[in-house]
Amino acid sequence: MLAVVAGVGMAIVCALIWLAVAFFAGPKLDYLAVGVGVLIGFSVRASGNGTTPLYGFLAMVLTLITSLWGDVLGVMISGTHDNLDILTVAQMVKLPDVIMGLLTQATVVTYLLFATGVALAFLIAVKRD
Repeated sequence: MLAVVAGVGMAIVCALIWLAVAFFAGPKLDYLAVGVGVLIGFSVRASGNGTTPLYGFLAMVLTLITSLWGDVLGVMISGTHDNLDILTVAQMVKLPDVIMGLLTQATVVTYLLFATGVALAFLIAVKRD
């Protein structure tokens, strides 16, 4: 249970960091998925003290969800300007359209970075000492 709480907490922190970086650097930050995978993997491993594949799958799912939300938040923050804040943009956004747009614009590198983050999350979460 503690691994779930810590993993979700780290996922929220990572999504907020992704949002902040996207504000300054732009929406295409797929390389952050690798860092998200490492942070969530360590978080799940440290809090769960387990080495079973269940911890790895938890870290994988949280990494994938966080990376996808990071991309969505990056798109939303890029739509803001002086007269339009992120909450207004979030109300106007149609989430399925944004996700479909992200998937259709994704490159091979995007998928490789996401896969690397997910794989690292699994490997770190279940690594045996």
